[in-house]
Amino acid sequence: MNKTLLLPFKFILIFVISMAVLCLFIILQRWGINASPDINFRINLIYYLPGALKSSLFPSLSTAVILTVFDDPKNSGRFLSIIIIAVLSFIILFFGFKTISLIQESSAGYSYQPLQAGKLLSTEDGIIYTSSVSDNGYSGVITRKPGPLNLFQYYQSGYINPENIENIILDNSSFFKIEPRNPEYNTVFKSRGLLNQYFSDIEFVTESIYKTESTGNKDLIFISAAFSLFLAVCLLFLNITIWPMFNIMLILFIHRMGYYIFRLFTSELDFITDTFFGGNIPFNLPLMTILAITVLILIVGVLFRPYRKKRDN
Repeated sequence: MNKTLLLPFKFILIFVISMAVLCLFIILQRWGINASPDINFRINLIYYLPGALKSSLFPSLSTAVILTVFDDPKNSGRFLSIIIIAVLSFIILFFGFKTISLIQESSAGYSYQPLQAGKLLSTEDGIIYTSSVSDNGYSGVITRKPGPLNLFQYYQSGYINPENIENIILDNSSFFKIEPRNPEYNTVFKSRGLLNQYFSDIEFVTESIYKTESTGNKDLIFISAAFSLFLAVCLLFLNITIWPMFNIMLILFIHRMGYYIFRLFTSELDFITDTFFGGNIPFNLPLMTILAITVLILIVGVLFRPYRKKRDN
């Protein structure tokens, strides 16, 4: 019982530590991706703080749920502990995103420079080279985009589009897209393979929750409650086998599948609406998706609990 009473304090402490560490890593990552010797690294780290807070909130919460129960799976797998974690998760998600949305990004001290003088850089849009870089833009720009002729093009000058910094305007007549944001350093900070897909899905979930904040408290309450229940219900699998580490890995796998299915259904919302509902869907599909996954996990988790007790006996 004492461990159950200490659970909220332990959960909040782990969440705060996880968010502080993850937020720091995200700030350093985004600073590194935008770093360039041609601007002497004049990038204010505070500029990335609002975005880092938003990006780290949900994964920090997911991490806190796992780490809180890691050392005591038997006690943390009880229904009372799961309910406590669900309530705390909802409070953190709802008020966390409401608070972060009030923080305005500051452009003070921020400078973005994707190109470097005298270097040939490869992007998704093709190859680009510039002979010199200044605060006003570029001079002597050479590009080559994939195509039938695959020819080099020369431009006297270029500058970053202030309305879309991914695009460089060339001689006021053409543009070149810089993706990834910094071709020189982007690969150093970029995760690969399954890990990159996992992070992309979490980022998509974060953006989906954050977007609901602008539509009103009602939608934010529903989506926060749905994901809070999802994270908490997964704890039913803490004691599904006698191997704690396997149980934790299984929960992480369920998280991964839940995020992936949510992203799949949300990304294909227009296709699903037009194909199955004649262009007018009668309910919130993303919300129903995560709720359906949660109910399925709850049913499976409850059904497997009696078998666990028989093995213990």
